Amino acid sequence: MDIEALENTTFAAIVEKIQKVRKRGELLESIQGILKKNFETVEAAHQIECQKIRNIIEGIPGELIGNTREMREVSKLVRQIAPTAATVLIRGKAGTGKEYVARSIHELSERKDSPFVALNCDALTEGANSFESELFGFERGAFTGATNRHIGKAEQANGGTLFLDEVADLPLPAQIKLLQFIQEQSFKRLGSNIEQRCNVRLIASTGKNLEAMMQHGKFREDLYYRLNTFHLMLPPLRERKPALPNLIKYFILKNKDAQGKEIVDLEPAALYALTKYPYPGNIRELENIIEHAIVLAEGGVIRLEDLPEDVQECAREKTMAIPHIKGESPEPIEAEVERLPGISFEGTGKSSASEQKSAAEGDSEEILSLEEMERRHILHALSVCGGNKTEVCKRLGISRATLWRKLKELKIMMDGDDA
Repeated sequence: MDIEALENTTFAAIVEKIQKVRKRGELLESIQGILKKNFETVEAAHQIECQKIRNIIEGIPGELIGNTREMREVSKLVRQIAPTAATVLIRGKAGTGKEYVARSIHELSERKDSPFVALNCDALTEGANSFESELFGFERGAFTGATNRHIGKAEQANGGTLFLDEVADLPLPAQIKLLQFIQEQSFKRLGSNIEQRCNVRLIASTGKNLEAMMQHGKFREDLYYRLNTFHLMLPPLRERKPALPNLIKYFILKNKDAQGKEIVDLEPAALYALTKYPYPGNIRELENIIEHAIVLAEGGVIRLEDLPEDVQECAREKTMAIPHIKGESPEPIEAEVERLPGISFEGTGKSSASEQKSAAEGDSEEILSLEEMERRHILHALSVCGGNKTEVCKRLGISRATLWRKLKELKIMMDGDDA
């Protein structure tokens, strides 16, 4: 229940009590009871949402960032370094999930109940003052336009975690200030002579080649070694395809309520297209694509035509799109990806008996050949298993040799196969 709806409910309940209760004492007691009950409801809902987010991060960081050898190592290292106070440098291209990993480290640490504060370094203007005012804050009158005191990111994050995104974009004067802050764990607001102590765990990220920048004098070597106590490298999303099904479900669950949609099913053709697209914009682009699909989806089902045109075209170039077979109730997305802890769809994605009967009757004159049925079934299995042939063999109950023979007979081409 959102806050506005709760306020309306509270008001309606108070009006109802006013109409029923005559004595002033009873009226006040009734109103206090209603307000207390609704406050407890809001607080409980807040705690549930916080726990739901924590369950996702604590339970399955590896499932979301990717079940590959490299990402399993990242997940293992995240769990090892999270309880410490060591600085961490996360590297990877834009959209690969650097902030997500930083938040995972924070949520798995003893600082999880304290703030996680992010500062986007590439959004700062040139010069050290811009960085200082954002990181350390400033007093009223410290410079032209400083009409009020401003609390900086370091002070906001005191006791928690400070995340410096795209730290390589800091100019050299700002790098010196950051190095001093890391070494001394203290700062002064601009316009103040009072030194303040600050206890923060520092995590930084970049998508740039810091070693090359150091060689060209654009990044300080001493700052590099201060930040690089632990080093995490995140590969692009195209190299973590096993993570796609869980990421797709995660972003559907994250965005469907914001768009006012109830999504209960993902058509196999759409899932296949999403697994084949190369994602030059990485995880950030995937979330945008899912949000686009949710807006266009009708009847609670995301179909191939709901995806952006370039995603659809990529799927068509690889192989024929995988349709639902008419008269067959579409599998809900729960059957296509592993269930994530702490989150679930409210709907089942299953058609009613009348809908199934109607579909079957509408398809009574169409008869597919056994070869076409087999081809579609194998394509569907490949899409559900994300192209993992071992899993396909296990689910279909056939040997790997049989699968290869069927792929050849049915002319099903996959990535890495010779044309």
